[in-house]
Amino acid sequence: MRRTSLVLTLLASWLPWPAVGHHGASEFDINTAVNHEGVVLEFHWKNPHSLIRLETKGRLEQPVIVDIEGSGPSTFSHMGVSRSSIEPGDHVIAVVSPNRSNPDRMAFGREIVKEDGTVVPLHPRYTRKPQPSSAVATGITGTWVPPRESFFQLILTRGSWPLTEEGQAAFQSYDIAISSHAQCIPVSAPWLMVHPVVIELERLADRVTLRMDWMGAERTVYVDGRDHPPSNQRFLQGHSVGWWEEGTLVVDTGNFSDAIYAGITSAAQKHLVERFSLTEDARGINYSFDLQDPEYLAEPVSATYRWNYRPDLEPSGVECDLESVRRYLRN
Repeated sequence: MRRTSLVLTLLASWLPWPAVGHHGASEFDINTAVNHEGVVLEFHWKNPHSLIRLETKGRLEQPVIVDIEGSGPSTFSHMGVSRSSIEPGDHVIAVVSPNRSNPDRMAFGREIVKEDGTVVPLHPRYTRKPQPSSAVATGITGTWVPPRESFFQLILTRGSWPLTEEGQAAFQSYDIAISSHAQCIPVSAPWLMVHPVVIELERLADRVTLRMDWMGAERTVYVDGRDHPPSNQRFLQGHSVGWWEEGTLVVDTGNFSDAIYAGITSAAQKHLVERFSLTEDARGINYSFDLQDPEYLAEPVSATYRWNYRPDLEPSGVECDLESVRRYLRN
């Protein structure tokens, strides 16, 4: 079984992904791709990280077990990867980025190549761009997935956000271990809204619900005319009220509890206005936001992203596993 020169060329040409998940970029040499050939011993189907335990040979040809981190079921669900895509006993080549401190024992997974030539991607960054769905939506309700490009774009641009002195200090001192993700607690909007996972949007008489296949995250948008509660009542996802403007759902959210993600802090003064509207081709949603947080943002921040309509998908239903999160914080 051999790697083709085309695949290696493609791997070499891809840019490294912005490592801001549950571990810092310093833990893995994401600019380097190495191959481990061996036999799969275990495949742990966990959120937010899967784990492949691969038996291979070390530098002195002695047996070595390499633990390979991959995406979890929430992300695999729209990458075409299932629990049976990789099974114990499979003889494979794993294309990985090595761990800096323990390169022979731990790695960040890019993809698995099986004996029959099947390529199983292990992270959205290394997935061939999927063909857009031909399904057409009649409104913004339904099942959606933000494309991976939206998530990467938001992460990459966060360093250029106009921060106050307090915001800059928090950004520079950020440690992924103090983020909500490290406790299996989802982030709040707008970060939450561009994670490349299944989002189910349902419209009811007095509210709109958004359920994300990501750490059990759920948002409720009240559309019955109610006001926000007193400012001392604060919530992880804030308190959202909304209204309709010619088919566009406008959402006003305040009352956020304190949180930090990817070095950007939010607190009591955080105020978010979002808009959800069907794209012109009716195959996606235009999601835009205007974010204000005078304690940490020197100026408001605005952006627009797309969600893709995916009525063929369902949530993974796999809960966040705390051990899966913390495994990579220890290394």
